[in-house]
Amino acid sequence: MKNLYTYLIAIVLSILSSFASDAQERSIPEDSNRDFRGRINRGPYETTAFGDNIWVGVAGGINLFEHSLASVGNVTPAIDMNVGKWITPCVGLRIGYQGISISSRFSSEDLSERLLQAGHAYFHGDLLWNVSNALSGYKETRLWNVSVFISTGLAHSCNGTAASNRVGLGAGCINEFRITDRIGLTLEARQLVVGENYDFSSNHGFSGVTSVTLGVIYNFGKKGFRRCNSAVYESNISALKSARDALYSRNVRLDKTISRLIEQNDELRGEVDSLYSSAEIKDLPESLSRGVFFFANGGSELSEQELFHLDSYVRNMLMINPGKIFTVIGYTDIGTLEEASDASLGGMRARYVCDILRNSYGVAEDRIVMMSAGADDRWKSPGLNRCVIIE
Repeated sequence: MKNLYTYLIAIVLSILSSFASDAQERSIPEDSNRDFRGRINRGPYETTAFGDNIWVGVAGGINLFEHSLASVGNVTPAIDMNVGKWITPCVGLRIGYQGISISSRFSSEDLSERLLQAGHAYFHGDLLWNVSNALSGYKETRLWNVSVFISTGLAHSCNGTAASNRVGLGAGCINEFRITDRIGLTLEARQLVVGENYDFSSNHGFSGVTSVTLGVIYNFGKKGFRRCNSAVYESNISALKSARDALYSRNVRLDKTISRLIEQNDELRGEVDSLYSSAEIKDLPESLSRGVFFFANGGSELSEQELFHLDSYVRNMLMINPGKIFTVIGYTDIGTLEEASDASLGGMRARYVCDILRNSYGVAEDRIVMMSAGADDRWKSPGLNRCVIIE
């Protein structure tokens, strides 16, 4: 009875220790098994190959055989050998052998208490659950992991003259302490339940074997688990949705602003068209609708400055009166005529401006009238007479 209570207390303390380790890890914000909010990352994890995360273990310790809570045998040696694999960070499978001998205590016919020694072997398969990873999140470098398991298999006993085979059911707890990436120490407690007459005594009813072992494990192949990329995306999906909703709201506001600006632009365009179509604008004085552009002595092309003036004039006239007919008159001064080899310099100047109107501003041919006034001294200055006038 006392031994069973001790075993149960050890199991409870082991599980509670996992909560303590969880609290300890919460104080480490940069811990790799937590996200940027400090919450535990719980997977999913990528599926590993068949040979990954496999370990073998060897342990030694003691067995205690119980007929009942009040009838416990002596301590006998125990050995434990197993091979296991972690399928996920929390779930694993294990097969193995546990045994050597058991010692039972029973009452003989003369009511004296006797001890019976027998060989013991338990060939088992276990389903393991890593409590530390389940509660605190997977962390490959954790120094102390606590796992619990349930077990079933074939229990075999022999006393030299007879043998007994029974189906065994069990449960237990494993404490694993990390030494290196491959090597760890284990402290394991197991309770096995077997059928009656397992120890060849006259006592009837189910019996149990309590085992406590200390051992070493070695990890083979690729070790550890890697979280799926989808887990990273899913952990941030709320933030992404919030950002998407914010962008959508902003786009809605921008669309409304653009629509309002388009309406205002249309209103302003209507006002401008109304002004340009009014009688006051149409009937501009002749002095305002006339453009004068000056050439260098003997030149037939406008300077950069005069081209700028021409551009401003043509654009304004087309905006005021898109159907305007341009009358282009070329002039030259008398002094230039006496010296120039081409007496039609005024015509060349007019043709040059007409080409600009057609090619640069798209003015149709039937809206251009070209004239050459030849040499003139109308403005009493040679520089003023070297020009083209557009009316």
